[in-house]
Amino acid sequence: MPAVEQPPRRRWFRRPEDRALTSATVPSIFMPRAVGEPVTTRNALSLVDVWACVRVLSWTAATLPLHAYRRTAQGRQRVEAERLDEPSPGMPQGTFVAQAVASLALHGEALIGKYRGPDDDVQMVGLLDPSLVGMEVGPDGEPVYTYVNALGEPVVLFRRDVIHARLMTLDGLRGVSPIRQCRDALGLASALTKHASESATGGYRPDGVVTVREGPGAEDVAENLRARWTERHSVAGRTAFVTSELSYVPISIPAKDAEFVAQRSMSSGEVARIFGVPPWVIGLPSGDSMTYSNTESQASAFVKFGLAPYTRALEQAISLDGELLPPGDTYCEMKFDALLRPDSATRAQVYAAALDPEKGWMTRDEVRVLENLDKESTP
Repeated sequence: MPAVEQPPRRRWFRRPEDRALTSATVPSIFMPRAVGEPVTTRNALSLVDVWACVRVLSWTAATLPLHAYRRTAQGRQRVEAERLDEPSPGMPQGTFVAQAVASLALHGEALIGKYRGPDDDVQMVGLLDPSLVGMEVGPDGEPVYTYVNALGEPVVLFRRDVIHARLMTLDGLRGVSPIRQCRDALGLASALTKHASESATGGYRPDGVVTVREGPGAEDVAENLRARWTERHSVAGRTAFVTSELSYVPISIPAKDAEFVAQRSMSSGEVARIFGVPPWVIGLPSGDSMTYSNTESQASAFVKFGLAPYTRALEQAISLDGELLPPGDTYCEMKFDALLRPDSATRAQVYAAALDPEKGWMTRDEVRVLENLDKESTP
């Protein structure tokens, strides 16, 4: 993607993290506040719940085949698309799809850069980091992108150079990052994780007040105790031995009394809702008794309401661009058949109805293809 001459700019649309909101430019009452630890798209994956949600979305999407089709008078026909099968040298389709879905989940958008050869044809494609891409609108209404490459150099790109997939958008241009929009909930999750780590490091000992009996040398005793306590008794689980007459009064609330475990469970559920993932998918208790029948319906609900919006955004962006597909009336689509595949008994009943001589709609060869079997040899 070589640098090209930049057209006159009409309006600049930066990522929200690129806007420097400081007390010198914005009154404090309008400054955004976050609860707990600061969470950004850069460090969000350090949270276990965020990692689990992004993992289940991207890894599951990687298992879905992405096929190209051409619309015909008889329906649709499967066609080959080299750039979909191998987006770049050595990169399989599943890895590319997983990376694109992860970008959609974290940034609310996926920017796919197209790299062209000497004949101006697309030789390969690759994901661009949305945090390194600025966007504006040219005088003709077409988007113009400014990408900072690995060398720190700005490269100007146009619509023909970038495939832009978005989920929710507020301005019709950039995708809305769930990490930024829900920073309070994620900040609380980060603070709870940090608190648990610090408590475990300290052996879950409560903070309190140590009182030294008044008298000659009391100040020296207190100072010596303070200086040597960490050195002598920092190992969790070790019994503490002290001299002199002391009294200890704990002032912190034990984790059990503070409902710490319940708070972490509630926080994990909020993170799952942010990404549209059912709690049971990432190992959280759902409160329901999971049986064979409702597990199948829950899996179907995850595909429809959790995964499908991400894959649909990617399908539409690639199909609308068209350069990764063969010429003609073509589009791409992900196949969910493997995820929604019913059990053998149910499939047998469906196939029996589909092969009915009077009311059926399939042939034996079509059924064999669905079951990954070779077609019957014709005499």
